[in-house]
Amino acid sequence: MLLYLIKAKCLPVLLYGLEVCPVSVSAMRSLEFTVKRIMMKLFRTYDSDIINSCMSHFDFPTVSELVGQRINRLLLKWNLLDNIGYCLRSVSHCST
Repeated sequence: MLLYLIKAKCLPVLLYGLEVCPVSVSAMRSLEFTVKRIMMKLFRTYDSDIINSCMSHFDFPTVSELVGQRINRLLLKWNLLDNIGYCLRSVSHCST
């Protein structure tokens, strides 16, 4: 339940707006470190292999995967909006 809350409430706040901003490698590492530290405290271990295993087992994506998903979702929305706008413009142009 706690992992669900972290994924549903904390990560969106942590990653807010990253899909429209270029993220440097060092910033991405910092965000990954933040999430790993949360996991380390939650599972009470500092072993990176155990944390990676737990994240994989509980289907908890990495920050880079989440940012990639957010970018893809944004691009799909923009493409969909462009297509709708084009259809609306062509329909209004044809009806006049």
